Amino acid sequence: MSSLGAMGAFLLGATAMKSEKPADVILLAGQSNATGQGYVRNLPPGETPDARVMLFHSRRIVSGKTPLAWHPLLPASEDPDRFGPELGFGNRLAALEPERTIAVIKHAASGSNLYRDWAPGAGPGDTQGMGPDFAEFAATVEAGLRALREQGFAPTIRAMLWQQGEADASEKAGIENARAYAERLGHFIARCREQFHAPWMFFCYGMVLPRPTGFAGREIVRNAQRAVAQESGAPEAVPGALLVETDDLSLRRDDPGTPYPSDTVHFGTAGMLHLGMRMADRIHWERVRLGELADDPALDPPPVYRPPPARYADDRRLFQGIPGLARAPRGRLWATWYSGGTAEGPENFVAVATSADDGETWSPIRLVIDPPGNVRAFDPCLWLAPTGNLWLFWAQSRSWYDGRAGVWAMVTDNPDAPEPVWTAPRRLCHGIMMNKPLVTRAGVWLLPAALWDTSNGMYPELDPLRRANVVASWDRGVSWHFLGGAHIPGKRDCDEHMLVECRDGALRMFIRTRFGIAESVSRDGGRQWTEAAPSNIAHVTSRFFIRELRSGCWLLVKHGALDARGERSHLTAYVSDDEGRTWRGGLLLDERPGISYPDGVEGPDGTILIIYDHSRTGAKEILLAAFTEADAVAGRDVSGRVRLRRVVNKATGTNLPDPSTFRYRENRDGAPLLEGAGAEFALPREGVVRPFRAGERIFTNRAYTVHAVPEVLGNRRFLRGSIDRTELECTRDGIVYVLTPLPDRNRDSVQAELERQGFVKAAVPEFLLMWLPNGEANLVSVFQAHMRAGDVLRFGKWGAVVFLPE
Repeated sequence: MSSLGAMGAFLLGATAMKSEKPADVILLAGQSNATGQGYVRNLPPGETPDARVMLFHSRRIVSGKTPLAWHPLLPASEDPDRFGPELGFGNRLAALEPERTIAVIKHAASGSNLYRDWAPGAGPGDTQGMGPDFAEFAATVEAGLRALREQGFAPTIRAMLWQQGEADASEKAGIENARAYAERLGHFIARCREQFHAPWMFFCYGMVLPRPTGFAGREIVRNAQRAVAQESGAPEAVPGALLVETDDLSLRRDDPGTPYPSDTVHFGTAGMLHLGMRMADRIHWERVRLGELADDPALDPPPVYRPPPARYADDRRLFQGIPGLARAPRGRLWATWYSGGTAEGPENFVAVATSADDGETWSPIRLVIDPPGNVRAFDPCLWLAPTGNLWLFWAQSRSWYDGRAGVWAMVTDNPDAPEPVWTAPRRLCHGIMMNKPLVTRAGVWLLPAALWDTSNGMYPELDPLRRANVVASWDRGVSWHFLGGAHIPGKRDCDEHMLVECRDGALRMFIRTRFGIAESVSRDGGRQWTEAAPSNIAHVTSRFFIRELRSGCWLLVKHGALDARGERSHLTAYVSDDEGRTWRGGLLLDERPGISYPDGVEGPDGTILIIYDHSRTGAKEILLAAFTEADAVAGRDVSGRVRLRRVVNKATGTNLPDPSTFRYRENRDGAPLLEGAGAEFALPREGVVRPFRAGERIFTNRAYTVHAVPEVLGNRRFLRGSIDRTELECTRDGIVYVLTPLPDRNRDSVQAELERQGFVKAAVPEFLLMWLPNGEANLVSVFQAHMRAGDVLRFGKWGAVVFLPE
């Protein structure tokens, strides 16, 4: 699928946050077949404009109504008795999409050419390079959008209709202009998308000159139109360029009573109607193919509970984590996290609480966002915008991850109130965003939204955009537009990227990866990004926090020492005064295992507040730490303002399943358990070999412990390593076992990875490795192999390596 089609889907639903009336805007432009040569008097009986569709046109267009104003759909051309594609298009699209508001903005001029009249200039500021028709078109579009907003609509430009090319094919134009048409049309499409901040906009155009004529460049221009179409495969192909065939449409010479009996250039009444209908069909079915119009509960606004029912109370919740924090202008603190179910999955919901005393005490949950059915709300983020509005973002997806997800938001104008008024939920774009936006010095709002990799084959049209992306707003959050993204080489993790602006204007993106914290740089405002590469910061595979402070220094909150990958413990704050080249200090916030996902804010007095989670299924705590920049640099409390481990919320629900009720599989289809000398391995730096016995901690970056060891595996050793990835080089031939759930037990099974390396399942019954709320998902099977010195054992999340006795 083309990247533009993906871009359109990526920003599905990008609308103004405050409006209750979204409007799909269609632009219409070109030369005489766009102005329209169909005759109103020859329209079939009953072919009347659908009044649900709105039309706005330039002063050049005649409709019998006031130009530069919105009216119900009506014929609009160069003459009151003529009409263009707007009539057939509007009627057909309204029939195909009856629930949507359709608004058409039109400017066209007979005889106008692309090489001069519609020249779009080099960029939005190049007014000298703009032809007169492009300049008038741009002014008409801006006026139409402004008028829609004033009427309470939230306009989103969905597509542009373009019918033009005859003037560039004529002898008058010169054959060189025909030869340049493909390049110029591609540039024109790109400039229209740039001019109107609509990079996802479909560009739908009809083939010109359906009959052979004396136009010297006819075939050249028509071939150029074919080449630009997104499906052509030609170098000139433009994503989202949708070509409509027209050679079978009726012409003006065919119209009853026509004064132009030899006209084979212009479409007649029936031809003009059908041109508009075909354009509507082309755009509608492209949107259907992309899933934009699907009946999908993940695209529905979720219920918002204020106050939440009793089922969301602290003593009902069995899991919670992944928090966010914001501070209102007069000091009220807002905290968010997600909970629901026993782990990450479709039962997840977003929770919000507040504090009126700088985090000393916190309210119960004040607000819950909980989509129904198999749809989850997760990865929330709170952000106070420069306008004083408080934004609550979250992700929404079917099941755990459906290959697309989506960033949603609500906004309140009075965040210092204990019960503020919030806007209705709005969907901004595809992807997942859990870290705060950045406002550049130029005033652009940049939102980090990732499209994760997926192996489930869902939404392949989004594959070109599976990156750590940036979405921009130039109008303070009224609308959001895809900007660019960074590619992460190798197998990605969850990205969870954060943005910082340097003094020279460069943007730096820091990304969670399996090899530590990666970095990408943009020097053009976020459109182009370097490929992600390792930064100078080592880190476990987990979220970190990095942000510019009021002093101009940067704050980093990570796990452990600067040069250590470590585990999810020892949450520590560092400061850089040279934009991340070096880091100083190291204030330890919490040394315990099972702490993760810091987010934070800085108050006007310089107090830094960091929120994080602790033991998501055990203690189930959301915690707060307070300190100053001086404390972080000193590595100790020098301000007298350090506060650690303050409880924001603690869930107390308990519901561990009874292991005796589990359905254990015997694995009789496995091979006999291998016996003999055990393999030896060069251990990773963060790994340690421990006795395989109940109570031992299993992973370096999780607090899970061994629940039970079957007799057949007694007196063994195991590797306590990262849950996210294992890589071991064999140094001596021998046998090794790996414990992992079967794929239908747990989506994180590494059975397939092991089998590709020669492992086979052993005839050992399943047993419960970890006793957690998700129950049977932690029943593991034994996989075994005989490895040779020099072999490398590699697998991702999650498995546990068990060795034979020494």
